[in-house]
Parts: sequence; structure tokens; C-alpha cells
Amino acid sequence: MTRYAAFLRGVNVGGVTLKMAALTEALDAAGFTGVRTILASGNVLLDSEADAAAVRDLAERTLRTLRNEFGYEAWVLVYGLDTVAQISSAYPFPREVEGHHSYV
Repeated sequence: MTRYAAFLRGVNVGGVTLKMAALTEALDAAGFTGVRTILASGNVLLDSEADAAAVRDLAERTLRTLRNEFGYEAWVLVYGLDTVAQISSAYPFPREVEGHHSYV
């Protein structure tokens, strides 16, 4: 079982409002385990035995079912937590700079 971070593009911005409870319920129903959303960001932690590409495909197919309810066209990035940690550790800029928001 692998723990993944799934990042949903454009959630809760630009008029797209996706309820995290509905997101969690849909991903649970798709067979993912340990589903946990991070605030209302569209960032999700979940577990699966599948590889990252298969997790992304299933998540996108699952979220298309929410399209009519929320007006959200699913576009999902999925990475194993080890990959997220590598990206974070390789971030070459200062993390806390006043007036600047770091996205890593």
C-alpha cells in the first residue's frame, strides 16, 4: 500500500466550489483508503496499491461524476509522498519571505 498526495487543479477558486466531504466520499467509494483532504484546497492524501498513473486515472474518472453537481472538470496530479518530499527538499529558494507565497 502506497500513500499518495493528489492535487486537484483549480478547486475552490474561480467559481469552482467542491465540498471536501463530497470529495472524500467519492474517493472512498472508488476504493481508495485513508482518504484525508487538506483544508478546502483540493489537496488529498490517500492510500492505494496501484501506481501513481492508475491512481490519477481512477481519481479523474471518479471526480467526473461530480461534474454536474459542482461544475468541476477533473484534472489531478498524483505523487507518492516520497516524491513530494524530494520536491520539497530540492526547493532552492527561502521558504519564508515576507510578501512572497511559497508553493512548495
